[in-house]
Amino acid sequence: IDESHKTNDNHLLDQLIQQRDALRARTKTLFNPQFGSIFRTHNNPTYFSRRLFRYSDIYMSFVTNLCNYSMNHIFCPRRGLLPHESNISQVHIQDNQSNLP
Repeated sequence: IDESHKTNDNHLLDQLIQQRDALRARTKTLFNPQFGSIFRTHNNPTYFSRRLFRYSDIYMSFVTNLCNYSMNHIFCPRRGLLPHESNISQVHIQDNQSNLP
């Protein structure tokens, strides 16, 4: 890779990061500074979000997206892993075992 391309790429990346940071700061000023997200505290989900997601996980961009489902549709929450369970899918394990001699 040419050094000039590397320099241009780094410059472009820096500009994009600055734009992202400016948008984040601007977005934060749109809300009351005394209130944060009801779903997250820093990187951790709030108690409210954990309770909500336990019973319903139908988060979507627009409520009208529900019109795409029948009135008889049953929404089921995603299955969460317990601490002792692996997050590697069984399919991935089976694929790797089939490659063994």
